[in-house]
Amino acid sequence: MWKWIICLVLVGITGFIGYAGYHSYQKGYFNLPEFSETSYALSFRNGFRGIVVDPEVSNPLESSPRFFRRLNLANPERRYFTLAFDVPSWFEKTWSFCHPPTDEERAVIERDMPDEVKREIIGGRLDGVCKIEVDGESIWRGLIYSVPKQ
Repeated sequence: MWKWIICLVLVGITGFIGYAGYHSYQKGYFNLPEFSETSYALSFRNGFRGIVVDPEVSNPLESSPRFFRRLNLANPERRYFTLAFDVPSWFEKTWSFCHPPTDEERAVIERDMPDEVKREIIGGRLDGVCKIEVDGESIWRGLIYSVPKQ
C-alpha cells in the first residue's frame, strides 16, 4: 500500500515539475536576455514579452536570480495587461525592453490612441513603453498598463 502511495506522490511531483518547465518554456523564460538587477521580466499569453527597466515596485527582488525576477511577483497588488502593436510574425515572441514613458511619449500615446481603446483601458496606469532594437532601429512593440487588484 505504501509503495503505491509513494509512486503516486512521485508521479505527481514529476508531473508538476514537467508542467512548470513547459509553462516557463512557453512564456520564454528559458531564453531571457541579460538585464540589470533593477529590471523585471513580464510575459503574457498573447506572446508579448517585455523586460521592464526600473519600474516602481513594492516588493523589490534584486537579490533573486533573473529567471525568478518577474514584475507580477514584485508588485503583487497590481494586475498587468498589454496593448501589443502589430509587428512581423518573427518579432512576436521577441523580448522587448520597456521603460517608463516620458512626458512626450505619454502625450503622443494619449493623442493617437483610438477612442475604443481608451475606453478599454479606463483606470489603467501606463507603466511601460516597449521597444525592440533591430539593426540600430527602434521598433515600438507595445505598451504595458496596470490596474490595482480588487
